[in-house]
Amino acid sequence: MLLPLDWLYLTFIDFSRLAKLKCFQERYNNYVNDIAVPLSEMPFQWTIQDVSNYVSSWLTSKRQFNNISMVAVMCSAEFALVIADCLGAKLAMTFHALIISTSLLRSGNICCPHSLEEGSSVINYAGFEILRQLEYLISSRKFKLLSLPPRLGLFLVLIGSIIATTYHRNLVDVRSLH
Repeated sequence: MLLPLDWLYLTFIDFSRLAKLKCFQERYNNYVNDIAVPLSEMPFQWTIQDVSNYVSSWLTSKRQFNNISMVAVMCSAEFALVIADCLGAKLAMTFHALIISTSLLRSGNICCPHSLEEGSSVINYAGFEILRQLEYLISSRKFKLLSLPPRLGLFLVLIGSIIATTYHRNLVDVRSLH
C-alpha cells in the first residue's frame, strides 16, 4: 500500500515541542520500521469496520488469537491512517506517538540512559493530548452526533490507550523498584 505524501506529518511526532529528545527521537524513528508487520500477513482489510472487528475478536478470544502482535498492528502506519480517516490527523498522530513510545520503552530497545526519561516525556505529552481530544469527542452532545466510523475509531483509540497505559504503568513500577 502506497502512503500519501501527507502521511509524513503523521509518521513522526513533532519532537521540537518536547525539548531536546535527540536520542529518543532517533530510536523512535527507527523503531517504527523495526516492528512493521508485512501487509500480506494481516488477516483483515484496513477499513474501520474490519480493524474494529479484528480488535473485538482479539479482546474476546480465549485462545491465542494469532501470531500478529496487537501492538504491532496499532503501531502501523495503516492503523494510523484508519484512525485519521475517522477522527482526524491530530488524534491519529498523537495516538501513534503514544503507542510506539510505550512499546519502544517496554521492549528495552533504547539507546542511552536518557531515553527512558525522554520517552516518558513523549508518553506524558501524548497521553495528555489524547485525553484532551477524547474529552471533546466524548462529551454527551458531541458523541450523540457521531456516526459509526468515528465511534469505532474511538473504541480503537481507547483500547490502544489502555494497552499503552498498562505498558507505561509496568515501566513505572519496575523503575520504582530500583
